[in-house]
Amino acid sequence: MNLDLSNLPKINGKGLALDIDETLSRTGRAWASEFYRTFTNPEGVTEEEYYNKYYANSILPEWFTQEMHAWVEERRCSSEYQKTLPLIEGAIETVKKIQDIVPITAYITARPTSTEQGTKAWLDIHGFPKASLITKPETIHWQDGPKWKAQVLEHLYPSVVGIVDDNPSMLQYLSHEYQGQVFVFDHEEADLHPQAQTCAHWDMVYMQIQRHFGGLA
Repeated sequence: MNLDLSNLPKINGKGLALDIDETLSRTGRAWASEFYRTFTNPEGVTEEEYYNKYYANSILPEWFTQEMHAWVEERRCSSEYQKTLPLIEGAIETVKKIQDIVPITAYITARPTSTEQGTKAWLDIHGFPKASLITKPETIHWQDGPKWKAQVLEHLYPSVVGIVDDNPSMLQYLSHEYQGQVFVFDHEEADLHPQAQTCAHWDMVYMQIQRHFGGLA
């Protein structure tokens, strides 16, 4: 998948990017909880079991109906819905501390472009740093989000020196020549790229960024 990346927003200065879903926003949990309360499921699993089996692994059950698919797509593409999503504990406090080490210059998310207004509003509501927002083009399927994001990171380096992101699957699409840092949030171990570090929680993200980028700001 070779993309035309010439229309990406301009990045002011040199700094770090942040993913949003499951890094800043507890999106999957919110979706799973609302879905569980809206629809019945033939497996009779609990809400926690449902989340761990399907949402946490981005797998759609075989028993999904067209109505369920439509429900998911409506929320995936809804700008207004993004404003309602909960924060991940410790995200905003740690991001503000990270700003003292390395500037936050971009948010790179596989959310579709249709969600930009709501996503910007959500970032403002919670007090995240002002930075360029890069969303996935509508023409790229959500399953290709990790591949798209890897190409964006390669293209933006060295203006964007790395990213905090929860999805380790992106690493398989980064070339071994990529010199930016990837801080894999909410993981203790993963199949790593040479430039990647796993970070089980936001305090660990802060420590790793301090180690790599101390003095860059």
